[in-house]
Order: sequence, then C-alpha cells, then structure tokens
Amino acid sequence: MGGRMSSKSIRPVGWSRYAVRNLSVGPRLLGASHTFKVRDRTVTIRLPRPARKNARTRRSSTDERVTCTTWRKSRPVNYAIHSVDVLVDLSMKVRIPQESLGKVNVTLFDQAEREALDAIIREAEEIGREAMESWIRTLRWKSHRSGIGQYEVTGRETGWGTYLLEAKSEKPFYTSARIVAVLADHPLPRRTWRAVGESLSKREVPPPWFGFLFDGEHKIATGDLHGSVLSLAIAAETVIRTLMAKKVSERGNSAIQELLDSCSISRILDRWGKLAPEISGWAQAVDKAPMKKLFEWRNRVAHRGETESLTAAECRVLAGVTRTLVLTGDQLLRRLQRPVRRARRRADAEQTHR
Repeated sequence: MGGRMSSKSIRPVGWSRYAVRNLSVGPRLLGASHTFKVRDRTVTIRLPRPARKNARTRRSSTDERVTCTTWRKSRPVNYAIHSVDVLVDLSMKVRIPQESLGKVNVTLFDQAEREALDAIIREAEEIGREAMESWIRTLRWKSHRSGIGQYEVTGRETGWGTYLLEAKSEKPFYTSARIVAVLADHPLPRRTWRAVGESLSKREVPPPWFGFLFDGEHKIATGDLHGSVLSLAIAAETVIRTLMAKKVSERGNSAIQELLDSCSISRILDRWGKLAPEISGWAQAVDKAPMKKLFEWRNRVAHRGETESLTAAECRVLAGVTRTLVLTGDQLLRRLQRPVRRARRRADAEQTHR
C-alpha cells in the first residue's frame, strides 16, 4: 500500500458483539449459530461457548458472556447467554499492510485507506444491527417468549422487606414472613432453535400481532400499564381483522371488505360466531367477554386518559386472553392459508404442463 510495506489481499468480515438478555439454552446449544442473509450479505450469529471449568467454582461456572444457572446432579443443564458474536461477510476484497494482521494499529493506514475502511465498518454495523433485530424478533416469535432481548426490569424494592424498629435506638425487633418470587428459567428447546434458523434462512417476517403481544406483556413488567393495554389491544384487533379479511377475500367481494374495515371492533365481536360457523375453531378463536373488556380499557385509556383504576393484576389477565387469541388465531390463519397454497401449486403445475 503506497510502497510503504508489503501488502496482502484479504476478504474482510465485520465482527461485533451484542448484549442479549433473558435468553437461556441447554449445554448442547452452546457455541451454536444461525447463518442467514441480510441485504444479500451472509450474517452469522453465534452463541458463546462454555467457560472453562474451575474446580473451586464449578457450581457457578460464570464468565462475562455465559453463566450456568442450573445444575442437576453436578451436571450443568441451563446457561444464561449474556452476549453473542455477529459476523458479517462483506463479499469483497481489500488490500491491507501485511504488518497489520493480528493487531489493530490505525497508523499503518493512510487517510484515504482509513476512510475506505471506515465506510466498510459502517456497512457492517448497519447490517449487524439489522440482523440482530431480526434474530431477536424471530426468537420471540418461535419461542413465544416475550422477554428475550428485552431490557432488565427492576422495581424500587431492595428485597429487605419491612422491619419494626425501636424508635430511640432504631434497633430491629420484628419482621413478617416475606415471599420472594423467582422467575422460572427454562432453556430454549433445540427444536425451537432449528425453527428460528429455518425462518431466518427463508427471510420470514413474524406476523405483527406477535410483536404487539410481546410489547404488551413486557410493559406490564415495567409498570407501563396504559401502554400495555394499547399494545395488547392492537395485537388482538390485528388478529381479528386479519381473520375477517382472510375470510372475505375467499368470496372476492371488495365492497364487503371496505364495509368491515369501517365497522367497529365491538360489532365484529358481537357477531363473531355467526360470521364463519363452517370453519372449525372459528367461534372458539375469540373469547368475546374478556376481549370486550380489553377494548373497553383501550378506549378509556386512549380517548379519556383513564389510568388510575387500571391494575397490574387486571393487565395480566388481559395479557393472558390476548396471548390465547394470538396463538389460536395465528394457527387458524395458517390453516386457512393452506388451501390457497395448494391451489397456487396446482395452478403453477398446470401452467408448466401447458
């Protein structure tokens, strides 16, 4: 490069490390990876490998990237993942000083070379961020776990509870029994990991109702109750109207579709069971009473700003019925799409035969 020293042509790969929260896997998935395309670039997201065993601390087995959280008969069965590596194949070649390999020393490059390499890094960073967002969304979608990749939630409590003290000396003399809730930590099943990889390879996008459902569930944990109601209501209404649109599209009547688009969600709920009684599972897909409660709260929050009487307990109930609706409705939609896919395959086969 510039006659200063010997150079070498290499294929650069962008590397970044991203923090991950609330993701647990079993021992067999440590070091596993997903490889998929983003903007026609090949991206690999790789889980960390286990920490080396230490005889004195074997039951904690902790490092900055992965922590063993569960043991069974002295064998690790569950690991919390704290970060993943993201590799972006940039599909290009560059010439670099031979001396620069294996160390980072920007002074080995002149100004023009640094600007060119900085542009390559910006591209790798953009693709890496996009890949991580897609990977996290797909993990939540296929595992139905809303907490993966979400920010940690901590309340104001310290865990000490409340004590009674003698006023003058402030010495404690009594405390009540305290119940501490610990979240269950279950490793991601390997079949779910494979399903995530297949979806990423096919560039499948999670249906929007899953994203709103997971946002709603997470907002309950953060104390954003009115935000939770709005997200849950969007998830529910999106599923319901998509089911209706799918049913109407089979009849090919755009006027009916326009009428349904302008119809309130409460009117659709009132007549839900009569709209497609011939479809198995249609009537059971929507539990009308709690759904009406959800949309009542949505209207109170969105149109009148009422939040004082909304409780976390009620939001958790609403989240439960919304999750049931989303999972049931999504299965029903996939079932309704199968005949369409078969019809398209037959039409393609007939066209090819002709």
